[in-house]
Amino acid sequence: MQKIPFEIIQKCINKDDFDFPTLIWDGDLRSPEIKTKYQKDLKKIKRKWLDVENFLICKIWNLEPTNYPVLKFKKSAKIGDIFDIVNERKPPVLLNSDYKYDLIEIRFHYILWVNSKDTEVIKKAIEFEKVKFAGETYEYFQNEPKNKSVPELTHFHFLIK
Repeated sequence: MQKIPFEIIQKCINKDDFDFPTLIWDGDLRSPEIKTKYQKDLKKIKRKWLDVENFLICKIWNLEPTNYPVLKFKKSAKIGDIFDIVNERKPPVLLNSDYKYDLIEIRFHYILWVNSKDTEVIKKAIEFEKVKFAGETYEYFQNEPKNKSVPELTHFHFLIK
């Protein structure tokens, strides 16, 4: 696979037809090595957890899973159940991507995780993070629904050139 230039990615971000900038892309943006690592990690997670989403919730918001056994054992648990259990709102979190896209000229690849489907909450979280990149060349976007690896959790990619 050939690395993709940042400028090509910029041209593929649709800022008009969705609530938020959305990357329109057919194909994989990860290197074969990163894809292999992702698949191995996914298998490990699926062996140990009820689902990937609850694993990510605990990882992203630093929650101790042993405090929430429902996440591993309650077959009827759905995404977001943990937030009902702990009964508190978790703030948005910006983290380095563990599975970076294989792009030319990208210095950083972050993921902004937002515990909300509310458009206004999401907009505020994005605006807060954009301030950190003032003066930088960057893009942020969500993936198209068909390309979201974790569609249940609201998240955006920030690519910094």
